[in-house]
Amino acid sequence: MRKFSFWSSIRVVAWRSNNPETPGYNAEEPNTSLINLDANNLYGYAMCQYMPIGDFVWYAGNPEVTLAQLEWMGATDVGGRFYEVDIIYQQNLHDAHNDMPFLPHASIPHRSD
Repeated sequence: MRKFSFWSSIRVVAWRSNNPETPGYNAEEPNTSLINLDANNLYGYAMCQYMPIGDFVWYAGNPEVTLAQLEWMGATDVGGRFYEVDIIYQQNLHDAHNDMPFLPHASIPHRSD
């Protein structure tokens, strides 16, 4: 018989809103509210979206022009864009954004091999 071990971690974060309809309302602080969003079937949604499948080329034109074109490009246009960008993400924001990073990337987690 094989013995299995399971490890789990639960992170509990308590948030509090400040509005007249909640207990502990403080009129001297700004009014705030909480919203709970739940998204289901994100994979299915993504599979239904348009994606380029070939004929990729590097854009040799003016970068300012191509960025301006984003305002009028649609999801079903014949041409699309992928952007390679260099970002500086401040180290002091990492812990605050740990649950939902603004710039997720594909990588192999440390010690996963």
